[in-house]
Amino acid sequence: ISYDEDKNMFFLNEIKEVFSTGVKEVFGLGNEHLNYLECTKEHKLFIGSGWITTEQFIQNKKNGISYNIEESRTII
Repeated sequence: ISYDEDKNMFFLNEIKEVFSTGVKEVFGLGNEHLNYLECTKEHKLFIGSGWITTEQFIQNKKNGISYNIEESRTII
């Protein structure tokens, strides 16, 4: 799934290329809606107001910062 910031919507996108970046630690992120994502600390997450890395997301959560991500985004 990809996100189009201009149209404010998610869309299914074909994977065009895969390349190795070595062995990295993987983090599991989940929410109360049972959505789950496994990603590296460098992976970018869209939080509604912009992009942050998984590492920033985890550190902010440890510091008590949470995000109110809209549930109404359109997925096509």
